Amino acid sequence: MGKIVYFTPLLPFIAGWLLLLVTEKFFVLSLVNGVAQLVLFAFVVCLQLGAPVECPYVDIGWPWGLTVIGILPLDIW
Repeated sequence: MGKIVYFTPLLPFIAGWLLLLVTEKFFVLSLVNGVAQLVLFAFVVCLQLGAPVECPYVDIGWPWGLTVIGILPLDIW
């Protein structure tokens, strides 16, 4: 039986985010975006996983994630 690995595929993305966090120019933008995406994921996607009806949580989650990415630069810069 194979070993299930959850976090190994995420390492390149985490490394890229950490690289953005150590840069002076993109620190605030990457920090706010990371927190906003985690909060959005928690409320939009994770809460719907326990819903008794079948919800297309992926179809709801990713467009709002793109919306957050598009709105943040307008608000911060």
